[in-house]
Amino acid sequence: MGMKRRDFIVLAGAGLLSACGDNGGSNPPSPNTIATENAPPGVSDWVLTKPDSSQIEGYASTSVNAGSPVSVYVNTKSASYSADIYRLGWYGGAGASLKRQLGPFPGSVQALPSIDSVTGAASCSWNMSFSIDTTGFVTGIYLVKLTTVEGHQQYVYFIVRDDSRTADILFVSSSSTMQAYNPWGGKSLYVSNSPNSTPATAVSYNRPYEPNLDSEGAGSIMAWDIKVLRFLESHGLDVCYSDILDLHHTSPTGFKCVLISGHSEYWSKQARSNLQFAASQGVNVLALAGNVCFCQVTFNADVMTCDKSGGDPNTGFFRNLDPEESFFGQTYTGFEDMHTPTDFVLAAGIPAWMLKGTHLAPGDKLPGVFGYEGDVTTSRTPSSAVVWGNSPFTSYHGQKLFGVATYYSSSDPSTGRSYQVLNVGAMNWAYGLDSAGFNMTNPPTNYENADAKQITLNVINRFIT
Repeated sequence: MGMKRRDFIVLAGAGLLSACGDNGGSNPPSPNTIATENAPPGVSDWVLTKPDSSQIEGYASTSVNAGSPVSVYVNTKSASYSADIYRLGWYGGAGASLKRQLGPFPGSVQALPSIDSVTGAASCSWNMSFSIDTTGFVTGIYLVKLTTVEGHQQYVYFIVRDDSRTADILFVSSSSTMQAYNPWGGKSLYVSNSPNSTPATAVSYNRPYEPNLDSEGAGSIMAWDIKVLRFLESHGLDVCYSDILDLHHTSPTGFKCVLISGHSEYWSKQARSNLQFAASQGVNVLALAGNVCFCQVTFNADVMTCDKSGGDPNTGFFRNLDPEESFFGQTYTGFEDMHTPTDFVLAAGIPAWMLKGTHLAPGDKLPGVFGYEGDVTTSRTPSSAVVWGNSPFTSYHGQKLFGVATYYSSSDPSTGRSYQVLNVGAMNWAYGLDSAGFNMTNPPTNYENADAKQITLNVINRFIT
């Protein structure tokens, strides 16, 4: 039967001790769940060798609690196919650990999607192909490598939460933004990849992802999320993983730091409210992302709605509803060609603690890790915010702009709890942390940067101690 509803997050408990924080100078901290998971060697055969979405494609539950089944829906003309399930991580640099090998399964050509005549949303009602038992799975981002008997391949991805515990860091992936840009079945929320330049005003989660940014059916996981998670896990940091859909339903009050990854443009009012409530309880927010919280959406079962024309008072642009910079410090100003590497420039306002362990100074540049979208501050930016990055770039339309990065600390007047918010304003900051996955240049260029890594560790250590 077709998937009608997503599993969402329920968080409980108190934060754990930092994996790399100060423990009073006594014995080293015990390995956490993530460090233990990464101790055995990984595998490298998770990388696709023959991707072809015309031969096989699918979708799955976006986010489930560990132990819950993941429903997978596959469409293929092949007589049979297999499914290998991998958890993405560090694993000594191999990048993944093989968790299940399923199949072979008989192939099936699924029904065409239905198209909503009003919103333009394409939605599938496919028969479930198989399910994955996640008993014993550690929280993380997982890939399903689908392979036909002829060798054609495509990914499906899902997130495993761990609702039984919290950790120093809650990693929030952004399926909402991936779906907004996903034109599978006809339309996305954008003129650029919708027929007749008429975008949809709603999109469905019940459909595959069009291949994008080398992610081959896994949304845009290979563009930014994979780089950030590999960095975190290579340093033994204790992380729980979730999706923006989970943040929509529950406030992450048990964590020390909520880390927003990648391109995180589309948020519901509830997701933002839940994050700000967590901040009021002393939870810090680290946006290793770009264009954060620009568009307001609503979720109804598996449909996400965003009418940018102004006709819906519940969706559109946050700047017209509840300006995002009032919490996140900055707002979108423009984008550049995503294949153009641009330097991140440190501004005069960068706090000294962020530069600890580097030889950097204001005015120095981190090559290639700005963009591909940029932000500005406004009069609604918190008055205590400092601009620690100010990077010149040329927009796609030829404008000469600057993109900022901000940091501020504040306290909630109702609770008296203090919190910190740091926004890098650049999804490509992830390129400085790891080189796996999609690369913006051809031939690929490695933008890993020891100073970008050290700055990121300095922020994380401050936010989790």
